[in-house]
Amino acid sequence: APRRRADLREQTVVTASAPLAPPEFLQLVEPGETPLGQLRVQSRGRTTIVSLGAARAARGVLLGRYDRCDGVVPATWFEHSVSRVHAFLILEGGVLHLVDAGSTNGTSLRDRAIRCEPMPCGERVDLATASLVWDPAN
Repeated sequence: APRRRADLREQTVVTASAPLAPPEFLQLVEPGETPLGQLRVQSRGRTTIVSLGAARAARGVLLGRYDRCDGVVPATWFEHSVSRVHAFLILEGGVLHLVDAGSTNGTSLRDRAIRCEPMPCGERVDLATASLVWDPAN
């Protein structure tokens, strides 16, 4: 028999939190190159740790759900709130910059929308529902 609405409100649902998946690791470093640092990408309870080299960063790293993005995380890890091509990272003048690519749901730092900013060290940057944290090597 179908439950009445009052019956459903009285029930307490307890769910155990699922264990987090171990992080994935990705190398975007040229042979013999020292990494600039590590980028931690989190979405849907999964984490990818990316070692990023200067040569690769100078060419730009695309972030988003589109399968032609740079695979920093598998496209299926991103929520649909992350645009197909959401943002990109680029190294200019020795500084790693994060540039929003005109995404629908935006890129933010400390709850402030950003278009192009130096990637802050150790602070979370949000790409809609995904997050990035940059940890330079030095």
